[in-house]
Amino acid sequence: MPDGYERAENVGAIVEQPAATYRRFETMTFSWAGAFGGAPSPRVALERETDRGFEPVLRADGRPLTDASFETVLEDAPDPDYDAHRFPAPRTHRMTIRWELTADAYGNTNGEDSEGAPMSP
Repeated sequence: MPDGYERAENVGAIVEQPAATYRRFETMTFSWAGAFGGAPSPRVALERETDRGFEPVLRADGRPLTDASFETVLEDAPDPDYDAHRFPAPRTHRMTIRWELTADAYGNTNGEDSEGAPMSP
């Protein structure tokens, strides 16, 4: 391992799957074990499962809903934290993405609740 890096544990393991359904304006959460916090940030896109497989969730304007959208927050929660174990101790980096599912997540602009199919970011 090069100097200046620490070992991340369990990289790629799913920590928390999103719920199978949601209502408009709820926050969808997905968590996984990520890489060392100094590594480049991951890119995340919201998809839903259909009878044809997984497809991108599109905004009303046709763009996919991704971590670049204003409705998202990406968090890194190292465990153990850096106060408990100094760098470069091995640790798990729980990466969590949160999407506020607005009316235009599915192009629903009539104010009704939106129910989604099972999703996998």
